[in-house]
Amino acid sequence: MTMMKKGLGAIRMACFCIFGLLPTQLGASEIPSEPDESKRSWNMAQLTKCFWVSNELKLMVFDGGGATDFSPTKNVFLSLHRVGEVGSTYANFDLGTYFTVVSAETLTSDPGTVVVRLIVEDLLDATTPFKTHRFDLTQALKDVEKAHAWESDPNRNGDSVNVKTAIFRLEEED
Repeated sequence: MTMMKKGLGAIRMACFCIFGLLPTQLGASEIPSEPDESKRSWNMAQLTKCFWVSNELKLMVFDGGGATDFSPTKNVFLSLHRVGEVGSTYANFDLGTYFTVVSAETLTSDPGTVVVRLIVEDLLDATTPFKTHRFDLTQALKDVEKAHAWESDPNRNGDSVNVKTAIFRLEEED
């Protein structure tokens, strides 16, 4: 049995080396950025909280209105935004719907890795009402930075650019 576990560990390590996967993405689910042509729009009056997690990163909570049943109504989005002299680059991510957002912060575990921790209240779970969700933004930040680097390109015409990228929802912590 232990030989089998060692063999599986070697196969995982080979996959990391071959495909260039980040260790933080193990067991993670991908959240793609919202497309520019997204039909979703929010009235600014629905914005109930805005956490500035860093200079380029904000978490926005919109109130989706009342519910006829007991269900979450807070829609949470994460926005990466690089302001440029000629144009900006950005990527927006839908993190889901929750009852209450308690806090948001960045964590620095490894050099070059950016993880955001989101603490929410789950009113349906009496045993552990507060849940911690973690999102790995490392690749998305690199993609936004790469797109931002060509800001001075004369063909850009000063337009802002929506970067197609993804972040990763990591396994939950209690």
